[in-house]
Amino acid sequence: MPRRELVIVLAFLASSLGLAVHVYANGHGGQGPSALISPTFAKTKIGEAVNFTSSVSGGVPPYGYQWCLNGTIVLGATSSEWEFAPTPLQLIGNYTVYLLVEDSLMLSAQSNSAIVTVAPALTVQISPLSASILVGQQVAFTATNVSGGYPPYSYEWFLNGNPVPGVTLDNWTFIPTASGTYNVYLKVTDTTNNTALSETARIITQLHPVGGYSVSLSRGIWASQQTAYLMLTVFFGTVLSLKKRTRKLRRANCLTA
Repeated sequence: MPRRELVIVLAFLASSLGLAVHVYANGHGGQGPSALISPTFAKTKIGEAVNFTSSVSGGVPPYGYQWCLNGTIVLGATSSEWEFAPTPLQLIGNYTVYLLVEDSLMLSAQSNSAIVTVAPALTVQISPLSASILVGQQVAFTATNVSGGYPPYSYEWFLNGNPVPGVTLDNWTFIPTASGTYNVYLKVTDTTNNTALSETARIITQLHPVGGYSVSLSRGIWASQQTAYLMLTVFFGTVLSLKKRTRKLRRANCLTA
């Protein structure tokens, strides 16, 4: 016997016994269950999740539930709530979610459909990741690879765990005023408030180069010695030349005398 006729027969028998009943059959004096799910639209990314809830009315409780994704039933998703958590194996794009509900009289209903947009995970990298400089010199940081999530992005640079005031671009120039070790990283936020942190760059600053300034003192001393030797050579050469002249003049005077 078809299900609809069975329900009518059972209702007739119950009525003949003086029991108050309601007949829930499509188009036959009653209605089956109805279901609504929420949210109806959501944005997420790989590695995050969207929680769906349902509201069911009508029909004859208790209800049976079956969640569906893109027209295919989701194995194990048989409660009034369901968490959609896209994995890296799933493609990015739009997904359709709806709920099938069946009451105790086996009357069923399909809920409204929800659309979920899935984006890649938000990632960010910065460059450089290390540097050794002197106090007063600078390091120019740049966000080299920002992808995933939902652009446009906002940027916030951190120095030793503290946000750098007023720096909201994808690049920043760091000029240390004291020696030490500095840790720098970048926080990126997309339009749905998803966030990602870059790796931490390590900057070492010093007042002077390692080992002191590379000024060759021995070279300066050698140059001074060369200069002194040259000056002495010229001096003694001049003295000898004068002595020779004096001797020549004396000989010349003796011959004329």
